[in-house]
Parts: sequence; C-alpha cells; structure tokens
Amino acid sequence: MNNPYSTPEANLETSDGNELYLQLPRFSCWGVFGLTFITAGIYYMYWLYKRTEMLNAVAIKPIPKWLIVTTMISYVIYFPVSYMPESMLSEILYLNILIGATIVYFVFYYWWVFAFKNQLKLLSVGSNVKIGGFLTFLLQVIYLQYKINELHDLKNA
Repeated sequence: MNNPYSTPEANLETSDGNELYLQLPRFSCWGVFGLTFITAGIYYMYWLYKRTEMLNAVAIKPIPKWLIVTTMISYVIYFPVSYMPESMLSEILYLNILIGATIVYFVFYYWWVFAFKNQLKLLSVGSNVKIGGFLTFLLQVIYLQYKINELHDLKNA
C-alpha cells in the first residue's frame, strides 16, 4: 500500500514543444479526398473545423473564433446558393447573392486555411518538413493532411 504522506511521483519532463502537432490525427489523404468527393465538399469544412479546434488547443497563437464563425456562416450561404438552377441565375438578385457569397466565402476560407498552415508551420519548427503556400492554395486540406502525416512519419522514424 502506498504511503499517503510520501512525495508524489510524477514524470515532470517537458517536451521542447515541437511535438504538439501530434495532437492532430494521422489520416489518409485519399480518405480526405474520398470523403470530400462523396459529401460534395462538406467534409473538407468539417475537417478544417475539427483540426482547427485541435490545433487551437496547443497553438502558440490560436486562429481567431470570429474567422472560423464568419467562414462557416458564409459557407452555409454559399453552399446551397451554388447549387441553384441556371434558370434562377437569370434574375439579377440571385446572381448578385451568388457572386457576393462566393467572394466572401473564398476570401475567409483561404484566410483560415493559411492561418492553419502558419500554425502548423510554427508547431513543426525543427523538423525537416516544409509547408509550401502554393500547394496549400491548390490542394488546401488534402495537402495539410499530407503534411500532418509527414510530421507523424518523421516522429515515428
């Protein structure tokens, strides 16, 4: 039986902070692509939201909530409007809504994606993983998941 009056035994070693990205799960990039395709693009927003919550828990400078909320609200407007039939787009009001929602959504979405990339880059300092802006722009969450997997693979090597 343990002595209740003895000094507590605990491992107090601290990491250097470069392994905080391991909070983010390893998942197949093909899985991200497939789920995004099957859900008509809804999964990538889910992926970005859930990974941002995980990243903000350990981030040096968390991604602001207002950016996440604004992007999600604009996505909720943009997504159904983008599937309007062409006959409705002949009316100028619906066309203006579609153009406005698209511009607002894409500006905030890419802002969020690049904020995520920058936080991931800060957390991966000291590793040999380079996270590029051009591929982040082209492939977004698939590329970011690839880089998370690459960081996991380096840790396990």
